[in-house]
Amino acid sequence: AGWLARASIAGLVAAATGVGVATTSGTAVTAGVGAAETATVDTATLSTSTAVPRKILGMSVKQAVAAAITTVVVIVGATIGANAYSNHQDKVKAEKAAAKKVAIEKAKVKAFAANAPSGKWNVVSTITSSDFDGDKIGQISTFTWTFDSTCEKYLCTGTISSSSGNKFPYTWDGKTIVREVVAPKPEARTCIDTATGIETKGTSAVVTVVYESAPLVAEPAGTPTKLVGDFTETNSYSQYVDCNASEPRKRVERFVATKS
Repeated sequence: AGWLARASIAGLVAAATGVGVATTSGTAVTAGVGAAETATVDTATLSTSTAVPRKILGMSVKQAVAAAITTVVVIVGATIGANAYSNHQDKVKAEKAAAKKVAIEKAKVKAFAANAPSGKWNVVSTITSSDFDGDKIGQISTFTWTFDSTCEKYLCTGTISSSSGNKFPYTWDGKTIVREVVAPKPEARTCIDTATGIETKGTSAVVTVVYESAPLVAEPAGTPTKLVGDFTETNSYSQYVDCNASEPRKRVERFVATKS
C-alpha cells in the first residue's frame, strides 16, 4: 500500500508539472505544453461558459484544473500522514528511552543497597596517641560491630550494635560510614593521687567528655571490605574540690573494621 501511494503521488506530481497549472487573482494559467500553446482561462466562467473547452494534452481546462487540485490534495494528505507517523515514532522512541533510564536507575539503587555494609564486622582499635595515664601507644582493643540499615536511593541509615554494649546511629553514602557517637553528660569524679594512682576521698572535679568520630572510609569505595577511620576522646576538667587543676587530655584511636 505504501508503494502504491508513492507511485500515485509521483504520477500525479508528474501530471501536475507537465500541465503547470497555477492560479493568480482568480485566473488559471496553463503552461508547459509548448511555447506556441498557452491557455488563459477565467475560472469564474468555467462553470457557465457554453464555449467549447480547449484541450490540453487530451484534457479540457476544467479537467486540468481538477487534476491539479487532486494532486495538491493527495500530496497534502500524504504529507500529513507522514508527519503523523514520524511524530508517533518519536513518541515511541522517547517512551522507550525514558523506560530504559528508569530501569537503569532502579538497578543502580538496588546495587547500592546490596553493597552497603551489613552483618557482622570485626573491629580492631589501636591507640595512636594519648595523654591519659595508663595508656600505651599501640595498645589494641578488639570487638565486633553488627550493621543493620535501610536504604533509600543513595543513602542508608541504621544502627551499629557493638559487642561492647554500645549502639551508634550511622549513615552510609557509598563511600563513608558516619557514626553518631554521643558523649556522656558532664559529671563530678573523684580525683586521683598522681603519686599512688588511688582515688582520694573528699576530692572531685567535673569532667566534660567530647567525642570526635571521623568518617570511616570504605576500601574499596562502593563495595567495601574494610572501613578505616579515627576516633578521638577529649576530657576537660573544671569545678575542682581539693584537686589540682589539670590540662585537658586527649586520646586518638585508629579503627579498622573488616567484613567477617
